[in-house]
Amino acid sequence: MGDPRVERMHVGDNTLWSIGELARKTGLSVKLIRHWSDAGVVHPARRTPAGYRLYGTEELARLQLAQTLRGLGLGLATIRDVLERESTLSEVAATHIDALEEQIRTLRTQQAVLRSVIRRNTTAEGLTTMTELARMSAAERRAIIQDFVTDTLGELDVPTYRRGLLAATPDLPADPTDEQVNAWLELGELVRNPALRASVHRMAHYAA
Repeated sequence: MGDPRVERMHVGDNTLWSIGELARKTGLSVKLIRHWSDAGVVHPARRTPAGYRLYGTEELARLQLAQTLRGLGLGLATIRDVLERESTLSEVAATHIDALEEQIRTLRTQQAVLRSVIRRNTTAEGLTTMTELARMSAAERRAIIQDFVTDTLGELDVPTYRRGLLAATPDLPADPTDEQVNAWLELGELVRNPALRASVHRMAHYAA
């Protein structure tokens, strides 16, 4: 805790505040400001004879910027880099935008899965499968279709049939719509169905 006898003091033309007064000005907790001081985000301007920390207007501005960056989701190390000018604010913003866009894509995919759960009245087991399918990369989606075609057709000499099945691999965009995600979920579940594999094999054998 700050020294209860020292809320603010004046040194020349500068006003210095105790950590408690700084907390009231920023809305941050004393504990957090102390933690940020220890981590090098903000340094006390000076200390009282008793060793209590005092902060000036420069430290207040620095703390307010750190508070803004924290509200945008930046980590402590990144905030410190910005404040120490090791990384420019523009560089940090560009990196953070990329991270946010990835988070947004993930959330939209999760949203699409949950909407599909509601429409299809999916079981808990089905939700697990759908979540796994939704998280697959493009390479993993191609692999699951390739495995389906290889396992289903085997050595059958049906090149046209084989190409048609491989062409069914979905090419989801970076930001797919609910309909696109749902279409992939349905296809992903279908190619895992043993009954479908047997049926496709029979049709391919007939075509051969």
